[in-house]
Amino acid sequence: MSATVMPCFIDSNGNPRPEGAIIGRLLAGYGDLELEMCTCISQLPNGDIDSAVKKIFGKRGAERRIEMAEEVLIPAYTAIGMGAEISGTLSDMHWCREIRNQFAHCHFVSWGPFGIRFVDLENVAKLTGRIRKLAHSSADISLSTLKSQEAYFNYVQTCFQILAHAFSCSVAKAPNRGRSMPAKMARPPKHS
Repeated sequence: MSATVMPCFIDSNGNPRPEGAIIGRLLAGYGDLELEMCTCISQLPNGDIDSAVKKIFGKRGAERRIEMAEEVLIPAYTAIGMGAEISGTLSDMHWCREIRNQFAHCHFVSWGPFGIRFVDLENVAKLTGRIRKLAHSSADISLSTLKSQEAYFNYVQTCFQILAHAFSCSVAKAPNRGRSMPAKMARPPKHS
């Protein structure tokens, strides 16, 4: 087996664990959700993808990026009768950010055949007193929970795509023959 920085994402036979693959897609895919959010901004009057990306990514901070998007998107989408849809999608984006953050700032541990556990190091840092054992602050992350999280990221991505299309049709005063918003999806748990 070749050396890897994440040995807990490899099983005892040297095969990739499906949990690790999904976690990797959630971490890397979150940026695509932010880009879909920028696409919604680019549809606003006098908007374009260049200015949207520069506005949203000009300063660091995922929470700040969503808040900046809220400032411009909610009034614009409310004006075309889709305020509830964009507000809900941006709220769901915050949940995706929280899921991504817990994995971006954590330590993973293989739990043998039982799956993967992780320690959210930002939460551990907030604890008072000495840190004795990181395992006391760990949480399980099952394959089924990870699959539901990935499905939720896909749902939010779809919502942004539909909203961007709907706004462009509204601006062009063209009929919106695109897809309608999907049924509201329940938020998955952050961990098992």
